[in-house]
This record gives sequence, structure tokens and C-alpha cells, in this order.
Amino acid sequence: DNYIMQHNIDETDCDIIAYVGGCILYKLKRKYKEFEYKDCLEMFTCGQEDAAASEMTKSKDRGGLTYIKESTLDLFCKMEVIFRQKAKNVSKIEPIEYVNECGTHLADDFLLCLHERGGKFRDDVIIEIMQDIFALFFKIRIHHRCKIIIQKMKIQSKCSKGLRKGLKRKKELEENKSANA
Repeated sequence: DNYIMQHNIDETDCDIIAYVGGCILYKLKRKYKEFEYKDCLEMFTCGQEDAAASEMTKSKDRGGLTYIKESTLDLFCKMEVIFRQKAKNVSKIEPIEYVNECGTHLADDFLLCLHERGGKFRDDVIIEIMQDIFALFFKIRIHHRCKIIIQKMKIQSKCSKGLRKGLKRKKELEENKSANA
């Protein structure tokens, strides 16, 4: 997809996003007990032979992975683009802000995924599932981003023990040096 290429999402990123997207849909299928919700979520998935999955995803499958179709992968990649844009120069991102922005920009893509296969669902079901998908994607991405930041801080502080203790010691040393100077 040209849109995805313009925003620096390469094939490896798409592979990871397809895997994460399948995990999100699997988790939501387990969350919802009502058939209408489960049927709605089925509109985003497909069998392994029709999947937008890569060899990486297929190699992780032990018989229980949820595969997503191509239009669903496009939706998740666009969610990734929005996340990257929001997270670029901001130290704090509100989940509700991200979910609302995805809803504003991706509602048509979301509905396209549903109606491709003739799905007709109540509006409240569609809205709840859409918000849950956006929120779970955000939660996974922000967790990953925090993990990377912590790893960078550990490398920068060169502490082998816990990060907080290492940073606290470093700050105390700096304060002692400035007090002695």
C-alpha cells in the first residue's frame, strides 16, 4: 500500500503488526461472550491460506493463532502510523486522545473491513469493538515504547542493577560533585 510506504512502515513492521493484530482480535474474541460481537470480530480475520501473515507469523503458529486479512492489516498499519505521529515529539500521550484520533481518521477503513464480507451489526457493537481495538493497540505500542526508553536509560546510566537505584546513585553522585565544587 502506497500510504504505508510513505510513512516508513517496511515489510518487517507489517509482519509484526499482523501478528499483534491477530493477538488483539484473539483477546477480544475471548472477552466478548455475545455472538454478535464474536461475529463482528470474525469479519477482520481469515484462514491461514488467505491471511496477510508472513513467514514469521506462520512460524510462530502452533495451531492457535488468529490470522488477519489484508484490509485488516492495512487498518492496523494506519493505526501504527497515527501512533508514530502522536509519539514522535511528545513525552505523554493520552490513550483517549489516541483512540479518538484513530476513530476520526480510520472509521471508514474500519467499516470497510466489516462490510467487505457483508457484515451488518448494531452501531453500539461496532463502536465498542472499534474503541477496544484502538485502545488495545495503543496499550501494546506504548508498553513497547516504554520498554525501549528504559533500555536506553539503562545503557546510558551503565547500571547493572535496577534502573531506579542506578539513576538515584548517579543523581546523588552528581549532587555530591556539585556540592564539593
